[in-house]
Amino acid sequence: MPVPTYGEKLLNKLLRDLPRKQFFFQYEPQIVMPDGYSSKPDFVIVSALLGVVVLEVKDWVKLAGGDQQTIRTIRSDGIAMTHANPLRIAEGYAYDLKKRFEARAELW
Repeated sequence: MPVPTYGEKLLNKLLRDLPRKQFFFQYEPQIVMPDGYSSKPDFVIVSALLGVVVLEVKDWVKLAGGDQQTIRTIRSDGIAMTHANPLRIAEGYAYDLKKRFEARAELW
């Protein structure tokens, strides 16, 4: 398992403080699809009252812009980087999870 980033450690601590009877969360769960494809979101949070939330945590220091598809950041050494928009990444993971839930009739 990769070493958690500062942001992932912080979010993990915050999630551990939630009432355990109301919330369940998993760090980097592997979502395996029937075709063998798998995805690994940073966090999946489940609440009987609120539903399921998929979170991607980014420890970016300086945002330089972006759009629906990409985000531009500036690293601490001044180098510009372009990343896939984490909202789109989390959305893809959520759709993967939805498909897996739909395959389980007892979860309907």
